[in-house]
Amino acid sequence: MQLRFPKDTPDVVYESIITQLEKQGWEYTDQSEDDEYFTLIFQPQIIDIVFDGPPGPEAGRFVEVEDGNGNSIRAGTWIQRPDRYWVLRLNRLQPQPELTASS
Repeated sequence: MQLRFPKDTPDVVYESIITQLEKQGWEYTDQSEDDEYFTLIFQPQIIDIVFDGPPGPEAGRFVEVEDGNGNSIRAGTWIQRPDRYWVLRLNRLQPQPELTASS
């Protein structure tokens, strides 16, 4: 996702947007600029679901959920269903289209 702002936008606006998007699962990855605009570039944060072996008839067991840096994270809620299966319910992050802020 890219957010474009006029160059005269105060820094506090950028900082606030970065903070809010990070809370929603976006990672600030880069920036660019041209004569009129400053662009912030974000991508969805990586979530790795870790197993101790590959899929197959004797599949690996769940180990943990990690961020893209290998840190353990709480990505969802464990729920026992009536059919006796357990599920790790994750919230889905919906990527947004490119947005342009106007002054």
